[in-house]
Amino acid sequence: MNIIRQPTNEELGLIKHLVKLANLKLPKNWEATLLVKFIDNAQSGSLYLFTNGETNTERPFGADVSECKFKDVDNKEVTATLNIDNKNNLLELDIWKFDFSTLKQIPSSFL
Repeated sequence: MNIIRQPTNEELGLIKHLVKLANLKLPKNWEATLLVKFIDNAQSGSLYLFTNGETNTERPFGADVSECKFKDVDNKEVTATLNIDNKNNLLELDIWKFDFSTLKQIPSSFL
C-alpha cells in the first residue's frame, strides 16, 4: 500500500541534510508539515515530498538542488538527490542505487 505519511527519522534526517546542502530558504518549521509517499512502492526508496497540506504528485519539476552519496548496508553505493518544483517547493527525494536493487536502509549518520 502506497500511502501519504510522515517521514521516518532516517528519511527526515537525509532530507534535512540535502536541504542544508542546497541552502534552501524554506518556511520556518517546514519539517512539521512534511509528508512523504513512495514514488514506486518502495522499490528504490524514492519519495514524493509534500509540505503545507499539498498532496499533488503532478507538480512541474523545477531543479535538482543537492545530492549526496552513501553506502547501503549491503555496501552498494546510493545517490540521493533533492528536487524542487517550479515554485521552489520540495518535490522529490530521488534515491538511486547503483546496482538497481532495493534500498535497504538510510544511514543513521544523517540523524
